[in-house]
Amino acid sequence: MKPSVPIALDTALQEVKDMLKAETDSRKRINLISLITVLTVIRRDWDTAAASRVDDIECLTDIMKRGVKLVPDPLRQKLSEVIIQAEQNRVDLRISALDATIESLEGPASVKGSINLRGTKTDIVNGYCVRDISWGIRDWEKMLHYRLSWPYFTNGKVVAITHAIFENDINNYQMAVYDGNQWLQIHDLEDNIEFAEDGMTVKSLHYRFRDGNNKIWEYTAKPIFNYMIPVDGFRTSMNWMEYRLNDGTVGYGTCECGFRLPLERTF
Repeated sequence: MKPSVPIALDTALQEVKDMLKAETDSRKRINLISLITVLTVIRRDWDTAAASRVDDIECLTDIMKRGVKLVPDPLRQKLSEVIIQAEQNRVDLRISALDATIESLEGPASVKGSINLRGTKTDIVNGYCVRDISWGIRDWEKMLHYRLSWPYFTNGKVVAITHAIFENDINNYQMAVYDGNQWLQIHDLEDNIEFAEDGMTVKSLHYRFRDGNNKIWEYTAKPIFNYMIPVDGFRTSMNWMEYRLNDGTVGYGTCECGFRLPLERTF
């Protein structure tokens, strides 16, 4: 499986930095520093690039193409492969909150646009999602484990639950439920996840809680597909799920679970 563009860019950036440490020629050092600057800007903007910034990214890609010529092989070949992959995989999406009064950053949103993946274009005309906005530094090493469940149900209801476990089994929760009209607090959460034999891939889940209006919510889910992502000293299990409320309403979304390595216990 080919690495994603951000991962490939991170690898290329680290290799250029390593070359800079070993380079003594002042002219070559200047060239490498310039290339590091370009790679850093492209990597910084990649994940959050909106449609209005596509032209900027194309301009930076053109700069990177010219900068590759300054780099010796085999790094030149690796950077060229990154550029080719970037040109084959393009995303142009517009995400809009469904409720302007939503105070939570995780919320229901509409999405439309197009995705180009390995030469195949898919148009999204009337899609829905749960938006996630975050910023700042995350100290992953402070956590032992975290799990989040973010389903978007076909009746317009959304659940956003994040549960983090720190040293000494300190638990922290960030959670709310959108009932189609307003966000409500969540109480008495039971977040039961069954893991596969590897202890990290989600096999199924069963959540139950009470909202701020004392209504009981309950849902289950099974994975559609799974994959793993390394994040610093963490391994993140990404599980895209088909959810189902206890009244039969279907929903879709993620169940993400993170584990600090080395994995010395089960959760």
